[in-house]
Amino acid sequence: MFGKNGKFPGSYQADWGSQCTRNQVLVAVNLNNWVVVYVPKDQRVSNDFVSTMKRVGPQMGIMVSDANMVPLRDDRVETFLRALRESITPSTQIVVIICPSARTDRYSAIKKLCCVEKPIASQVINARTIMKQDKIRSITQKICLQMNCKLGGSLWRVQIPFKNVMVCGVDSYHDTESKGKSWAGFVASLDGDMTKWYSRVAVQLPSQELLDTLLAMLINAIHRYKEENHQFPDKIIFYRDGVGDGQLNTTLKHEIPQIENCFSKICQGYAPKLTFVVCQKRINTRIFADLGGSRGGGGLDNPPPGSIMDHTITRRQWYDFFLVSQHVRQVSEGREGEELRMSGKNASSRATTSLSRKGTVTPTHYVVVYDSANMKPDHVQRFTYKMCHMYYNWPGTIRVPAPCQYAHKLAQLVGTNLKKEFSEQLADRLFFL
Repeated sequence: MFGKNGKFPGSYQADWGSQCTRNQVLVAVNLNNWVVVYVPKDQRVSNDFVSTMKRVGPQMGIMVSDANMVPLRDDRVETFLRALRESITPSTQIVVIICPSARTDRYSAIKKLCCVEKPIASQVINARTIMKQDKIRSITQKICLQMNCKLGGSLWRVQIPFKNVMVCGVDSYHDTESKGKSWAGFVASLDGDMTKWYSRVAVQLPSQELLDTLLAMLINAIHRYKEENHQFPDKIIFYRDGVGDGQLNTTLKHEIPQIENCFSKICQGYAPKLTFVVCQKRINTRIFADLGGSRGGGGLDNPPPGSIMDHTITRRQWYDFFLVSQHVRQVSEGREGEELRMSGKNASSRATTSLSRKGTVTPTHYVVVYDSANMKPDHVQRFTYKMCHMYYNWPGTIRVPAPCQYAHKLAQLVGTNLKKEFSEQLADRLFFL
């Protein structure tokens, strides 16, 4: 669902890229005061970009004013930083940095300044991506949508059947430069449509458990939820990535009790229902649709997005299911793994092991480690699939629920570029997209 009551029914491809640019965004943030920084040789490219923004933005419900154009003398990192410091004012909404080439040191320096030193939304663009006249319109449309998110706007939503629920996502990024150190990314929804997100990150030392930092971030998120909704959430749904089979029992017996105990620190008597779901992407299981029906002979294809397998190949000791949330067009050679034939909507129990073909979709394995809310399996599965629609960096479904992908994106930015916590002023925006 888009702005102005625009609606788009789900399709087999689970892709709504063209609808994004034909409809108005759900919540638009007009660009009234923005800065564009560029080197002299990219002046034409920069002017074309701003002109295109002013054309495509209103078509998506985003009004775009003239930008404050800031040409630089050279492309040294310090020149970019100095210009940003001098150009950013209290009324500046976002800065756009058009770089002549891709350089990690320059990108990291710019992001540190915009996320830590002078917190402000920022968009870094490689000039080469907007040079081709035949592609500048479509690329600028995507950049405009991304900038809207970074300013606190939202693009679309899906129908959420639950009320007063907060959804959280957790993922970690392991810093290869600092032995043993990792960064934990955490995001939590702040509204009923799951379009507003609160995000935090914390460093995790080798001797420190993720739970130690997670509890503090969770408590802060619950307080922010109350500020937005004037009540604490009745139910909290956790999606956590990066937990292997060997850690499931530890999560159940050690982490879950501590999470529930922390609720009493928020408010006396506060005890929301908790559903804790582990997402596993690195699996060998493959699921196929049998095009020939029960007799076979018609070949195999990828099952449509939204296909669920919750029996036959699931675990006896765990409440789990497999979800195919993405559409893959081609089928050809791949690696050997566990496979299951699906005939129409009903899956048969024939498990086979063979060479899967390239383009074969990989399902995601979900383990419901704990569920004090006693959610029906169908409700957990449907809600999980809905959350795979809510990642604003891609107009289609993704492999994991949006809060998990947001947490991954956040932890990766901090672990790769920032190397330190970002400003609290950015915590309620998707600045890291």
